[in-house]
Amino acid sequence: MSATAKGGSSGSTPSSAASGSDSSDSKPSAVKERSVVLSELLGHIHGYYKAALERLPVEEMPALIPRLLDAGVCFGLMDPISNIIVNTVSEPLVQEEDGKSRKRKRGRDEAMSEIATDASCIRCLPPRMGRRDTSSERRRTVSVAQRSLEGLVTFLICYFRHLPVSEDLHYLLLTKADLLAAVHLIEYTRGIGGRLFPISFPTTEVALRCAAISASHPDPPTFAARSLSLASRLGDQPSSQILTDGCYLSLDAIHHLHEFLQEPLKDPPDSPRSVRQAALRLNHYIKGSSSLNKFPIEFTDTLRTLLLEKIHRSRGFPGMICADAITMASSRQGHCFGPANDPVSNIILNTIWYDTTFPPHEELKLDMICTKSLVRIECRSLNGLLAFLHNLFPALSEHDAMMYLFHSNASLEQVTFRAMCDHDISCSHEDAYKAAADAAWHPHPDAQAEFAVSTHPMLLPIDKPSLVVSRTLTSSEVELISRYFSQKSYPAKSVPSVPELVPRADKLVKRSQQDFMANQYFIRRKVKAALKRYAKEKVGTEYELHVICGTNFDVPENGRYGYFRNRKGFPYAHVNFLARPKGSQRDNTAPSLFFLECCNGEEDIGTLFSCCAELESPTDSGRCFHCEYKGTKIVHPAIGTYRGRETDFEEMSCGKRKIDNKGLIISEKMAIEFVGLSEDDTKPEDLELEEGDSRKGRSMGATAKGQVDVLLYSVRRYGTKIFFCSSNSLVIGDGLVFVHRWSCCYVLI
Repeated sequence: MSATAKGGSSGSTPSSAASGSDSSDSKPSAVKERSVVLSELLGHIHGYYKAALERLPVEEMPALIPRLLDAGVCFGLMDPISNIIVNTVSEPLVQEEDGKSRKRKRGRDEAMSEIATDASCIRCLPPRMGRRDTSSERRRTVSVAQRSLEGLVTFLICYFRHLPVSEDLHYLLLTKADLLAAVHLIEYTRGIGGRLFPISFPTTEVALRCAAISASHPDPPTFAARSLSLASRLGDQPSSQILTDGCYLSLDAIHHLHEFLQEPLKDPPDSPRSVRQAALRLNHYIKGSSSLNKFPIEFTDTLRTLLLEKIHRSRGFPGMICADAITMASSRQGHCFGPANDPVSNIILNTIWYDTTFPPHEELKLDMICTKSLVRIECRSLNGLLAFLHNLFPALSEHDAMMYLFHSNASLEQVTFRAMCDHDISCSHEDAYKAAADAAWHPHPDAQAEFAVSTHPMLLPIDKPSLVVSRTLTSSEVELISRYFSQKSYPAKSVPSVPELVPRADKLVKRSQQDFMANQYFIRRKVKAALKRYAKEKVGTEYELHVICGTNFDVPENGRYGYFRNRKGFPYAHVNFLARPKGSQRDNTAPSLFFLECCNGEEDIGTLFSCCAELESPTDSGRCFHCEYKGTKIVHPAIGTYRGRETDFEEMSCGKRKIDNKGLIISEKMAIEFVGLSEDDTKPEDLELEEGDSRKGRSMGATAKGQVDVLLYSVRRYGTKIFFCSSNSLVIGDGLVFVHRWSCCYVLI
C-alpha cells in the first residue's frame, strides 16, 4: 500500500493530515467490512506519520527516524501528529558517529515505505504474543503503523466495558484514528458525555500502559506517565506550545521539547486543555452526521448490555430506603415498569405493593441480597419492558425499542410518547402490562397489570409523592403506602401450595440455604470490621451496616487460586454494601455505597482489608477483570488500588491470558442474562413455581414415575454454549432439559 494512498497531504493538524480521504469515510451509515475498516484506518495513520515526518528535522538529526520507527506510536493524550512527535522526541537523544550515521541514514520516503502497512497483515486485535515473542523483536518485524493501531484498539477495550473490537474499530474510523476523540464519541453514544474525560483517574493510566504493552513500546510505564504529564501541562509553557503550532521544528525546538518531556509530574494530572481540544477535533470529524446517537443494528448485543447497566444503576437508589423484608421483595418482584413515570419509583412502588399484597409465608431477616437475585430481576425487567413495547407497537423492532429505552433511561412514558410519533398503538395499556408481567416471569401478571394501570403515584398518602425518587422514604411513609395498597383489591389467583419436595431436592434447598446463611455471616463480620477500621483511620465517624448488595468471592491473587483455607478456594472477595453513620436518624439519612476488598480466610477477620472506600456514585469508573468475568456488577472505586484493576488487563492486552476481550464480554453476558433461580431462593415458596409448569420452563418437585429430581434454572441463549450439567442421563422435551438423579440443569430458551 502506498504511504500516501489515504493519508492526504501533510499539514499541521490531524484534520488536514487526513483530508485526502473521502468525506463519506468519516460518516459511515452502517458497519463496514473489517478489511475495509482496517484499510481506511491505516490510511489515516499513514497520513499522520507523513505529516509528522514533514515537521521533524530528519535531515539535521537522522537519528529521529529510527526512534520514530521504534517508539513513535500515534496514540496518547494529544492529537495523533503531536503524539508521534512527542513519542519520538522523548527517546534519548544520542548523537551517532558520522560513519554510522551515514550508513544508517534514511530519508522521509524510505521511512514511509517502512511505516506503510497492508490491512492483510493484521490478523488479531489486540495481538496475541507467543511465549517466545519479545517486544524488541516485534518492533523490528511489525511496522509502527500497525503497532499504533493495536495500541488504539487496546486502550479503548481496556478503558470501556462491553466494547467488542468490531465496535472499537467502528468508533476509531468515525474519528479518523484519533484516540481522545474516539473516547469522547463513545462516551456520548453511551450517554455519559456530560463529563470531561477524567485524565486523573487510574483507569486512564492503566489503559495507557495496556496500549503501550500491546504496541510493544520499549517502556510502557514511562510512556503512560509521560502522556499524563504532558496532558496536564499542555499550553502552560512555551515548550509545549510548539507541538500545536504546526510549524517545522528546529533542532533547538527538539532539544527544548526533549528537556520539557523529561520533567517529572509533580501534581495529579487535572488540566482539561487536551480534552477540550479533542472535543474540537471531534466536532470536525462528525460535523453533519445525523446518526451518531444510534447504535448500528450489528451492535444490538452491546446495546442490551448497556441498557441492563442503566437498569442496574437505577436499582441503587431504592436499595437505600428499603427495610429487610422490602429489600428481599425488591430483589424478586421490584420490576422497573409500572404506574410511575420513572424506573426508580416503579421499583419502589412494585416492591411495597407486592410485599403488601402477597406477603411471604415466612419472614426471613437478611443482611445480604444475593447478587444473582438483583441480576435476575434486572433481566426480567428488561424483558418486560420490551414485551410492553412490542405489544403496544408491533411494528417497532427490538433494536429500536432498546434505543428508545436507552435514551429515555428506561422510562416507558417517554418511550411511548416517542414511539407514537412513528407507530400506531395496537392494544390497550392493560394488555401491554399483562404481556410485560408475563415476560418478566411475574407470578401474578393480571394483578400486576391491574396495579400498573389503576395506581396513580400522585395520590399516594405521603408528602410530595412526586419526589419519591429523589429522596429517602421514611419507615412511616412506607407503612402509609403499604396500608393504602392493602385497601385496594387486585385480581389474583390463589397462591398454590408448593408440593413436598423429594428428599434429594429438599436436601439441595436446605444446603443452599445453609451456604447462603454461612456466606452472609462470614461477609457481615468482614464488613463490620472494615467499617470500624475505616472510621478509625479515615473519617472518624462510625458507620452501621444497612445491607450487603453485591459479592464476588472468586478474586484470585496474581492469577493463582486454590488456597484450601480460603472460601471457595479464592484468597480475596469484592463486596458492595450500604451503610449509614451511627446515631443518624434512619428515616432521614440515606445510606452510602461502599466497596470492600477483603481476604477470604477465616482467620484475622478484622485485619486483612486491602481496600475499603466510600463511593461517590453508582457510576464510579473503576474496572475489575475478575468481577466483570463473573458478571457480579460490583461497583469499584474510580481511585484506589484493588486486585483485578491492572495486571490482568495488562496481560490481556498482549494475549498472555486465556480470557481475551471477547471471552470477557461473553462470560459477563452469560452471567448477567441469568433469569432463573438464585442462591438466596432458599425456601420452596421463594421459587414461585407450579409443579410441571413447562410454559415458562420452571418446575421443581417430584414426578410420579420418572423418578426425576428437578431444579430448573434458565439462561438467555448465546450460541451453543448454553448449559452445564452433571448427571447420568438427560431427558429433553418441550424445550426443557431434565437431569436424572441430580438437581442441576439449565432451561434452553
